[in-house]
Amino acid sequence: MKKRLLPVMVVVTSLAWSLAASANVPSPPNSSVDPCLVICPQGDIPFHVTVRDFANVPIANSAVMIDFCSCVGHGFSFCLSLPCRLVALSDAAGTATFNIPGGGLCATPVSVYADGVFLASRTIASPDQNGDMTVDAADAAILGGKIGTTDPSGDLDCDGSVTPNDQSTRALHAQHSCGVVPTQVQSWGRTKAIYR
Repeated sequence: MKKRLLPVMVVVTSLAWSLAASANVPSPPNSSVDPCLVICPQGDIPFHVTVRDFANVPIANSAVMIDFCSCVGHGFSFCLSLPCRLVALSDAAGTATFNIPGGGLCATPVSVYADGVFLASRTIASPDQNGDMTVDAADAAILGGKIGTTDPSGDLDCDGSVTPNDQSTRALHAQHSCGVVPTQVQSWGRTKAIYR
């Protein structure tokens, strides 16, 4: 009888250890990342990442990082003097919100991490299609050439394709440029940039 219980106890003990080890460790399948990363020079488009563990419990104070290093200087720029890796801490619901002032596009997707765990990659989209840090008629022309495609750099409404609705979204940001501070629920001060 004892010999039969021993393997079960070992399995139960191993299972308990494994569950304890996964507490507060981000789970990519249970975490959520906005389907697209749209960035305006005015910094008025929020990007959300919600971090959950393997038990689907939100993780507060998780260090969520977006790595732009492969993009900065390669078609994409920040409006402010920021490092290429941005970090924000998640709130009590496990959500970190980024309001990133910048513009332009990048051929390489950026990576999103939570506490060092890779969660997702996203292609940058922007109403500032040419990266001159102002949303104007030139951007409308570039975006117009993408209508009818699935080019993620022109998918400003995150529906998976570039349509006239994306031009409408761009128009909502017309004349947005660097140096204009938007009124927003989530202030830029909550997003912490760190050097790495």
